[in-house]
Amino acid sequence: MADFTSLEDLEAAVGAQRIAQLFDEDGDGVADPDLIDQFADQADQWVRMFLESKGMSREQLDLPLVKANPALRGAATSIALGFRGESKAEWLNADGEGPYEKRRRDAKEMLGMLVKGQLRLIDAGAKSNLTGRVTAPDPAFVIAQSGQNPKGPGGF
Repeated sequence: MADFTSLEDLEAAVGAQRIAQLFDEDGDGVADPDLIDQFADQADQWVRMFLESKGMSREQLDLPLVKANPALRGAATSIALGFRGESKAEWLNADGEGPYEKRRRDAKEMLGMLVKGQLRLIDAGAKSNLTGRVTAPDPAFVIAQSGQNPKGPGGF
C-alpha cells in the first residue's frame, strides 16, 4: 500500500471519471484497484528513493506529518499519473510523452526544490526538527554607550 498517494488523491487531482478511464483495463467502466495500487506503489517507491538519495531518512519519511503533507502527496499523485500515462503506446504524443508528463516533470522539479532547501516540507508554523529551524528567544535590544553620552545612543 502506497503511503503518498491513494485513489482519493488521484480522483481529487483529475476526477473520478478520468481515473476510471485511465485505470480500467477490463472494460467494465470501473478503475481496477490492483492497477491503481501498482502505479501508486511505483510512484511511492520513486519518491522514497529520490528523497532518501538526497539525505532524508526512512524514519523521517515514515512520520505521519510527512505522509500527510499535501505538497508531497500531490507530487506522488502527479508522478503516478505520469507513469500510468506513459504505459500505453496509444496515449503517447509524437514526442513519446504521456498525457500527464508535464505534471510529472513539475512534481519532480518540486521535489528537487525541496531537497535543495528552496521549499519546506513542513509548514513554517509547525514545530518540528524537520524544518531545520532553531527555536530561540528574540535577542535583547542593546544600546551601547557613546563617547559623548554614557547612557546611549552609540551603536548596537
